[in-house]
Amino acid sequence: MAVNAGELRHRVTIQVYAKGGRDGDGYELPSEWIEYKKSMPKLHRYLLKICLAHKLQILK
Repeated sequence: MAVNAGELRHRVTIQVYAKGGRDGDGYELPSEWIEYKKSMPKLHRYLLKICLAHKLQILK
């Protein structure tokens, strides 16, 4: 289960576009991208493999 440490540095950010509304005085607020979720897919997959391997060893 060798992993290149360089592969674990990539991050994925999912954003949603939020429409601006109006503030209390009626001025228009700007629309902007808001962070919805941040993830490190390679790291999560690697940790899942380790966890499953550990559980299989316990069951043996």
